[in-house]
Parts: sequence; C-alpha cells; structure tokens
Amino acid sequence: MKKKIFLISGILIILIVLLVPFKRDTLEDGGTKIYSAPLLKVVQWYHSGLSVDYEDGTWHETEPYYSTSIYFFPRNLKNINDLAKEYWNYED
Repeated sequence: MKKKIFLISGILIILIVLLVPFKRDTLEDGGTKIYSAPLLKVVQWYHSGLSVDYEDGTWHETEPYYSTSIYFFPRNLKNINDLAKEYWNYED
C-alpha cells in the first residue's frame, strides 16, 4: 500500500513540474505575456489597438485585443516570433 502511495505521489509531482507554467517574459509590444513549462507554453496575446497607415503615416486607434493561446509539446519549443507568425497569419 505504501508503495502505491509513493508511486502515485511521485507521478503527481512529476506532472506538476512538467505542466505548471511560470511567468517567463513580457514582450515590449504592449504587454504580451509568456508562461512556460517543459511540456506547454501559454501566451497571453495583447495588441494595443494602435496601428499605422503606411500610405499617409497616420496612426489609427482601435479596440485593444486580448487572447490566450496554449501550445503543447513540440510546438511549445518554437520561439515567440514563429508562434506570432502562425497566430497572426503573416509571412516575412
């Protein structure tokens, strides 16, 4: 019985270590936050609502945009720039 308790508690501890994310970084884009764990990455996307019209150089204010994405292994290993390209659907 004690072996089962130790085995179950050991498995729970390993799962907690692998799946509970900690705050890793805040980007300078206005507040996008990244939380990481070995098996997942949580990104709280933030778009400030300011955009520039490149034809006449004026700034337009829109509603701020908030969203959360969860990336599981192996996609959690990509850097934030690659994840942003996927998320916002743009190419270089």
